[in-house]
Amino acid sequence: MAFLRSACGFVTGFALAAVIAFIVFGAGHRAAGVADENPAESLAVAFYLLGVTSIPSAAGFAAVTSPSKRWRELPARRALSIAAAGGFVCYAALLTGIAGISAVVAPFPLGAIGAAIRLVVPGALLGLLAVGAAFTLGPRRESIDGG
Repeated sequence: MAFLRSACGFVTGFALAAVIAFIVFGAGHRAAGVADENPAESLAVAFYLLGVTSIPSAAGFAAVTSPSKRWRELPARRALSIAAAGGFVCYAALLTGIAGISAVVAPFPLGAIGAAIRLVVPGALLGLLAVGAAFTLGPRRESIDGG
C-alpha cells in the first residue's frame, strides 16, 4: 500500500507540473506549416511521453520511500503531499536538464538499461529527500527514559 501511495502521489505531482508547463510554455500552439496535425494524436503522444518519463521515476521514488517505517507512519495526506512535491520537482529537473546528472550513475554505453536507470535515479534521489522529510515531519518518538 505504501508503494502505491508513494508512486501515485509522485505521478500526480509530475502530471501537475506537466500541465503547468504545457500552459505556461504554450506547448499546445501549432507549429507553422503543420496543417494536417491531428490534436488527438498529439495528445496521445504527450500522454505516452508523460507515462514513459513519470512511471520509472515514480517507481524509484516509491522503492526508496515505501520501506521506511517513518514514511509508512506518516498520515496519508501528508505522504501524498510530499510525494506530489517530489513528482513536481522531478518534472522540473527533467525539463531543465538538471536530471541529466543521473548520467553519471549510468553512463551512455549501457544502452536501454542505462536509459532506464537514468529515468529511475531522479525519483530515487527525491525519495531519499522524502524519507528525510518523513523523519522531520513524522510523529515524534518518545525517548527511552520517557522524557
